[in-house]
Amino acid sequence: MARDVAEHLVEHVIAPATTGRRLGIVTAAVTANHVRRMLAPWLGQFPRRHPIEAMKLARWSPHGHLEASLVDVSWPAAILWLFQQVIVSEMLSSFATAARRSSSSRSSASSMPTTIFRRRRGKALTKADAHRLLLLLASLTLAESRYAETCWAVALVASTGRLLLFGDRLERDFARRLVGDHPARAALLACLVLRWLRAVALPHVAWLVATLRSLRVMLPTVACCVGAGTVHLVRYSNRYFLVIEMSDMLVTWAWFVTLGALAVAHR
Repeated sequence: MARDVAEHLVEHVIAPATTGRRLGIVTAAVTANHVRRMLAPWLGQFPRRHPIEAMKLARWSPHGHLEASLVDVSWPAAILWLFQQVIVSEMLSSFATAARRSSSSRSSASSMPTTIFRRRRGKALTKADAHRLLLLLASLTLAESRYAETCWAVALVASTGRLLLFGDRLERDFARRLVGDHPARAALLACLVLRWLRAVALPHVAWLVATLRSLRVMLPTVACCVGAGTVHLVRYSNRYFLVIEMSDMLVTWAWFVTLGALAVAHR
């Protein structure tokens, strides 16, 4: 899945033939994703607090983070989120298939008369761009969801591990009492962490290894920079208070700059 998201983001930014079409698709998809994140953050986003805020709480107050995780967890929210992940993943595969079919149909239509060919070619290009727009939007949504889920899982594992493995007796007793008071919610959190490990962490590591072996270092470098930047923000969060507060807008501009540069640079 990590490979699918990363390659879909790149493939459907550089696919259109002209720079204007590529920039139009990027602008529309990034804007729609920003609106989705602002107005309906639960739509596609992992149903937890802000990723950086969760990691900050886990670092400075592991017992508070564990307690908040157990209290805030909700079976309906988790089921709804899992259902959304299935829908977005299916959208990615179905739109990719439709885009490939429309591309092949355009190549087979070149033998038609000029007027009919131009008319059908214009409709096919519009339809293909719409497919790429929806696919890019789904890829952005899924990428941000994977990031939020990873931050949440790392924060939960870190806070629980600090209490049980490196805490004193009172902290260990506190963690055991919390889990004992909320066994069903603790089981749900454990299942979500295992699901993240199987569906996100392991495929992402495998993708990084395979990409590095093939000497394609751009996407692994970006992924490592995002991870290192997140760790730096959490560690020095007091210095970057305004950055964290403005993170939603900064993420949107980062998408604009990165994908826009990719769209312009491709020939």
